[in-house]
Amino acid sequence: MRITSLIITACLLLFPGCKHGGTTEPPKPDEKDPYPLVDGGETVPSILPVECTQVARVIGNTPAGETLPNPNATLKRFNMASTDFGNMWDAGNGSVFCVFGDNFNDRGGDWLSNAVAITTDKDLWDGLYYDSMLWNKSTNKRMEIIPKEGYELTCIPTGAFSVLTNVGTRQYVSYMAIKQWKVGGDYDSWSAHHSELVYSDDFGSTWKRSGVKWDGGSNFVQTAFVVMDDMVYMWGTPSGRHGGVYAAKVSPSKVLDKASYQYWNGSSWVADESSAVPVANGEISEFSVRYNSYYKRFMMIYLDVRTRKLVFRDAAAPEGEWSGEKTLLDRTYGPSIHPWFCDGRDFWFVSSDVTNNGSLDTWHIFLYHAYLTADEDGFNILSEPGFENDPDQRLGFRTLWNISDAMSTHDTHSGDIACRLANQESGVWKDACTQTVRLKKNTNYTLSGYAKASVVGHTGAYLGIRLEDGRIVDLNPALSPEEWTKIEVSFNTGSCLYGDVFFGTWGTEGLTVTVDDIHLQ
Repeated sequence: MRITSLIITACLLLFPGCKHGGTTEPPKPDEKDPYPLVDGGETVPSILPVECTQVARVIGNTPAGETLPNPNATLKRFNMASTDFGNMWDAGNGSVFCVFGDNFNDRGGDWLSNAVAITTDKDLWDGLYYDSMLWNKSTNKRMEIIPKEGYELTCIPTGAFSVLTNVGTRQYVSYMAIKQWKVGGDYDSWSAHHSELVYSDDFGSTWKRSGVKWDGGSNFVQTAFVVMDDMVYMWGTPSGRHGGVYAAKVSPSKVLDKASYQYWNGSSWVADESSAVPVANGEISEFSVRYNSYYKRFMMIYLDVRTRKLVFRDAAAPEGEWSGEKTLLDRTYGPSIHPWFCDGRDFWFVSSDVTNNGSLDTWHIFLYHAYLTADEDGFNILSEPGFENDPDQRLGFRTLWNISDAMSTHDTHSGDIACRLANQESGVWKDACTQTVRLKKNTNYTLSGYAKASVVGHTGAYLGIRLEDGRIVDLNPALSPEEWTKIEVSFNTGSCLYGDVFFGTWGTEGLTVTVDDIHLQ
């Protein structure tokens, strides 16, 4: 996706994630399926991806020592060895289109701003095979579906979908026209002139810019789409990787009428784009959204910039509420959920990675598989509720909790880690942890957690939420050194869209307090 500053790879050097080596196999016929389907699907409060495994290489040459299947041989077949994202959508003709951003050969040459591969592969256990790519016969190379104009640095596709129209099946691709990479020296920041829809009525042979644009300061520069119930749902983020996710919708017949789009304003769908509010907060990078018809829930995945993890969230409705983040991988970025496998427990997606070996063959795409199952902890708006993301690191390492003075402890209510704060300054308040959450207006919530204190009967520790209208709703039961005490408090948001969940204590001699398993629903 990047055409400038190959050292951008430094911003994506993460830690090893799920299992590698291409060992994923489907259940054998004589084996009991560990995740059997239930007729009619399941209705659950939240879903969780488990047993995530790297299955195959999709783009790039196989390096020495790698044992992953590599069915595409993209350099040999298409002179393309380096690219990222690979956003997939059902083209409506028995194939899936996969669109890429900046793509190169293995020496950083033969650059194109974008390209599209086509697959009909329905058995992914041995890899995702590309049947072909959209091809420019006059140049005898990959087709660039959105050639950049003079003022554009490059044109990066971010979301795509197809719908039936009066002329047949139409393909839509949303792209961002890049103005500048690495704004202010930040590899996770870039600026755009605009985002725009392009479309094709001949399954990719020709493409046309529609003129339907969102400006570069919009919250819909990077997009994801789901078509269902005679509606096109669009989610968007601003340029770069430091914004939240916003939601919009439009009738399939009105996609090219920008005035027909409606935006979620926190309580209803409205025509005013400036009224849109985030449906999921965070520092969210390139992302993908699909609807799982088995669980009847929307699924979203993206790289969280703060934790440098690929995360999963789910919701019952396009506008949320979206669950807190659940870790899929400890690395990769630019994911895309396969559209053909969203009716059961199998969760197939591609995601991009970088190779920091000093070569120009830098960006590669891999195929992953996970199983979806009911989340035993239920629906929770909070991310990392048990402080477990990086148990071998300090408590504040790459976490969505704001932590300054607290530290980790193995004295837990569950799991391996809990949050402990020492506060021996009499009359002084200290937060152990806080986390900002996105809320719905005029909605009832329940916040709960488990706490201990080293001082018998300590009543100076509070679990609660600070709402944006100034209200503080909290509770401070007497705590014990030996037993975990459940703290539970309920509140209504009123006009508030945000709040800061917190646990903290007033200090006293010899005091430590511990909190674990904080839950908000």
